[in-house]
Amino acid sequence: MAVITLRNGALFEHVNNFILRELLDLMRDELLPDDGEGLYVVDQAEWVTGLMLDNIENPAVAERLEKVMLRVAHAVVDGRAPLTSPSFRYPENRKMFVDSMRMLVRFMVHPVEGGPPS
Repeated sequence: MAVITLRNGALFEHVNNFILRELLDLMRDELLPDDGEGLYVVDQAEWVTGLMLDNIENPAVAERLEKVMLRVAHAVVDGRAPLTSPSFRYPENRKMFVDSMRMLVRFMVHPVEGGPPS
């Protein structure tokens, strides 16, 4: 089981360890090499199988990572992201990942009614 929470505390539930790991790898590729704080958070998220943006002390880092996550998810859905991981040679893995990214984009763009306050 894996966890993604947005900065506003909203919980994205359509994620597992495989999906989170692949998403984090794509996010690493998008982060600047000198973004030590962002890369550290991404590495930590992989270790604990959870990207909890609402628990990051530095709001600027949380915001930056949320934007990177949305940009990566959009690129996956649009077919612009290079899905080169060996796991993606299996069509069912690729489909599961793309479907999850599609749900993540919708989740991030259209806030959930009655969710935690921003």
